[in-house]
Amino acid sequence: MNTRMISYSAILVTCFHVSVLAVGTTLNLAPVVEVRGSCVLIRDLVTDVEGLPAGWADRIVVPAPAPGKTEQLNLTALAYALQQYPDMSGVTLRGSYDVAVHRAMMALDQQSLIQALEQYVMDHEPWQGSAQVNLEPLSPISLPVGKVKLEIIGHEDGRGGTYAFSARVVVDDVEFRTFKISAKVYPLRSVWVAARPLRRGQILMEEDLQQRVLPVQHDTAQQYIPVMENVLGVEVSREVRVGQPVYRHMLVQPICARSGDQILVLAVNGSLSVKLQAQALSTGRRGDQILCMNTASKRRILVKLTDPKTAIVDFSATPTREE
Repeated sequence: MNTRMISYSAILVTCFHVSVLAVGTTLNLAPVVEVRGSCVLIRDLVTDVEGLPAGWADRIVVPAPAPGKTEQLNLTALAYALQQYPDMSGVTLRGSYDVAVHRAMMALDQQSLIQALEQYVMDHEPWQGSAQVNLEPLSPISLPVGKVKLEIIGHEDGRGGTYAFSARVVVDDVEFRTFKISAKVYPLRSVWVAARPLRRGQILMEEDLQQRVLPVQHDTAQQYIPVMENVLGVEVSREVRVGQPVYRHMLVQPICARSGDQILVLAVNGSLSVKLQAQALSTGRRGDQILCMNTASKRRILVKLTDPKTAIVDFSATPTREE
């Protein structure tokens, strides 16, 4: 018993040799050690991991240095650290008197950052998961190797669909740093796209359109046509390719009457309404107002086209026009 106690307290230190006991296993230590975690393990220190006794490789020796810093561990300190393991009392340490230990670093995985952004978008207004995230170019960020957790902790509204997000990195359950990132977030919307090639002047029918979920950019949001909006019967004003979104500027209301056409007019005056025949005096599209001549009275009236060869006139709100 006395001999063992003296062996721990009277550790022999030479320029390249420290002995905890003169007999037993010898561990040859590397002069420079890179640690891949929050603790220095025996496997990190030795030059021959395969030669270690079973179960020794993953034993913790001391805590790892802080990220970005190198710590000099001398053989005496390491020998004392190994005293926590009773079966290592006969270990001999060989190598440079000081072992330089530093924490291994790695680049931030941008795919993990995008996943964190997508998770945040899924849980927060105004997106609630219905959005596409495009990360803006980001300067390289180095992290210590370990168990990394990325989370987005807040955002600030931006312009043009660009938002500033606050990100936090936790390594081995300890907060490492926070930083700002920018990303464009495009809401996803179900919109109409062309199911087949569309020609100019074509009137849209059900088989011409199909639904598709697309990211809607801020500056073009008003141009997309949501699927809840009925566009059947509307005229195509330009060529549209298969799969191309059908934008509002690609459509015009169909021509409902041409000059000389006989049209049916619903005349309304308060709670009273009557249908009459009239002749169109100009050409117009749905929603346009054109002059017509009442076939019976020969009076000219201003009507609003509602459907092909159909119009309405509200005498209680719109005065008639005569020549």
